[in-house]
Amino acid sequence: MPRGAGAPDSARQAGREALFGAFAELLYEQGYDAISLADVAARAGVSRTSVYNYFSDKDALVVAYADHESTAYAGALRAELEEIDNPVDRLRALIASQLRYFASHHLPPGRDLRVAISPAAYQRVAQHAVVLEGILRQVLREAVAEGYLPDDDVEGAMPLVTACIDRGAAEDRDPDALTESIEVTTTFVLRALGVRLGPSGRPRRVAPRPGA
Repeated sequence: MPRGAGAPDSARQAGREALFGAFAELLYEQGYDAISLADVAARAGVSRTSVYNYFSDKDALVVAYADHESTAYAGALRAELEEIDNPVDRLRALIASQLRYFASHHLPPGRDLRVAISPAAYQRVAQHAVVLEGILRQVLREAVAEGYLPDDDVEGAMPLVTACIDRGAAEDRDPDALTESIEVTTTFVLRALGVRLGPSGRPRRVAPRPGA
């Protein structure tokens, strides 16, 4: 049985949260290479040995942290999109949400994580992007199904949209610049996809809705 496995779930989760918080602070202050599990333990206010109750090494910690962050963000994004009726408006909200997320969760200083962690760990971290791609794919398919996109080449459109919603469009921007970047990116993506807007800026169907 792993050490600490007998701890109550709530206490164990609280311990993980504390370590994640400490890890995030150090990650953005110093970079991945410069910190150790002992540093994380000290920042979290726990003993060095207790960290190993949760994570076997630093790569395991970064994978768990990435999973924690991406799961929370994807859940919040899905909840936000579920409140929006029009698929074009959902796409607008998705673009704005992801750019704001990147602005507040930019890459830490130091080497790119791609070369800072093991290939196996990086593969697991990179898999989290697949979840967000799935949400985007669903939004685009809904826009096609409801007649707001001119064709059904969703897979062909995916690389275009994901290339536009990247970290470079959001990093190191003040609030005004970020707002402008969101507006420019959204306008470009909608035009590139062939979305039609009425005089008021509301989405218009480009094709009859199937079955209408």
